[in-house]
Amino acid sequence: MVDALHFSPPARVDAPPGLIIVSQISGGTSKTWTSTLVIDAAIRAGRTLHIFENDRQDILQAYGSVRRIKLAATEEVVHNPTADIEVHEDLDAALRRLAEHEDETIVYDTSAASLNRLGYVVDMLNIPDRIVAMGSHCLVLVPVSARQDIASEALVTFKVWKSIMPAPHRVVPVIFYRDGDPTRVSEDHPLRSLVAMAEDGCIVQPRVPLQVLLAHKGSGLPLYQLADLRDPLATMDIAKRAGIAPVMAELLRRACADVLADIDPQMALLGFRHGA
Repeated sequence: MVDALHFSPPARVDAPPGLIIVSQISGGTSKTWTSTLVIDAAIRAGRTLHIFENDRQDILQAYGSVRRIKLAATEEVVHNPTADIEVHEDLDAALRRLAEHEDETIVYDTSAASLNRLGYVVDMLNIPDRIVAMGSHCLVLVPVSARQDIASEALVTFKVWKSIMPAPHRVVPVIFYRDGDPTRVSEDHPLRSLVAMAEDGCIVQPRVPLQVLLAHKGSGLPLYQLADLRDPLATMDIAKRAGIAPVMAELLRRACADVLADIDPQMALLGFRHGA
């Protein structure tokens, strides 16, 4: 019988990261949900956020202004090797602000199949060394589940970022239960190889029904608002704002409260404390 896979938590750090990148080669791996979890925790921990994305996910707008980075077309990159660098000008400017604003964090929600191009940008702009010189660090979150292909791509993603982001930067797998029990994968499963290499620990995402994830995505509301159960009778107002049935709003409120109760202690290990 194969031993159950164990996920060691990250070591606790005192300060939140200056830059967070959520990355996975595969599409549909819950990258934006991962970004939502860390953005929500960062805001409740009092961080000022600069949110960037190149995956066009509207739910992130629930947390404020989101700047879209549109990667250059492939044919443009062929003729202009610096095209991908140029479209990251706003991100570069936000990074320069970090040296004087210790309460700020940049979150970059990235699209599928962009790993090599983004790795090139981060490397050529000398982002890892610049962040360290500011007295901060980068955090790369790699979503992964028990599905064989997703785990294989997560392993590749992890290795690329780990080569670009040595310590004190951290590359942390985010384990999802959506494709089966990740603790019960086969002995030769790539998830086991990934976890064995994850010296910075793992985050385990709470089990959330797909219907709840879809309802949250369509609500346009941040998790912390939905999870606030101090007024049990506020559901009708939330249902109207979210454009969903009251019964679904009731379920969504309770599910989001459970999610934050589960994920907050893990986010505290990443430096996001005092969020509630």
